[in-house]
Amino acid sequence: MSHLSCYINSLADALSQIGHKIYYQTSWNMKEIEAGIAHFRPEMLITVGIDKPMFDPSLDVLPELCEKYSLYHIYWATEDKIHFEGISLPYVRRVKPDMVLTIHPDCVKNYRSMGIESEYLNFAFNPRLFPPKTMKTEEIYEIAFVGTTHLETKTYRYDSLKQLLFPLLQMDVRVDVWGHNWMESKDFLEKEFNASITPSAAHGFCLTSIR
Repeated sequence: MSHLSCYINSLADALSQIGHKIYYQTSWNMKEIEAGIAHFRPEMLITVGIDKPMFDPSLDVLPELCEKYSLYHIYWATEDKIHFEGISLPYVRRVKPDMVLTIHPDCVKNYRSMGIESEYLNFAFNPRLFPPKTMKTEEIYEIAFVGTTHLETKTYRYDSLKQLLFPLLQMDVRVDVWGHNWMESKDFLEKEFNASITPSAAHGFCLTSIR
């Protein structure tokens, strides 16, 4: 249950590749969501990541809907580990999924301690988006980085980028980057790190393949 293409084109597409039928909900209206469930009669409900409507009190009815229509509810926690306490944990406590898939292995034990089945599932699982390399694969980019900025909070990501990525940019080494907010954060990066991504090296979120 997410209208965001980054989830539809990754998790939903991967499930369809192995034979599952996928129906995604474009509305956060609970009546429309129940109507969709009643019409398609899915076996499983998947909620993903974080979006502003996921803080809406109307989502409190999800456990009731899952029980009414015998749905196995999986939540894919794509904001772990940085936002485990602020986003994932409150949501899980509210909607009570049967299982949580998390992008950070350290969080698996946290969900299991709550009595919730949990497994690690990172982003690079879809072979259509992340095709395997071979020994004969032509190298297109000397240095590539995949990831969003998320520098508003000083975490291990902030320190890692400060040590690994920004020194390269400061030396005018080209680094091709895929991910959200790099161009939008240009002023912040220049002020905070004396570095920035050039427009030609910023490829946005859409990832086909990196070789």
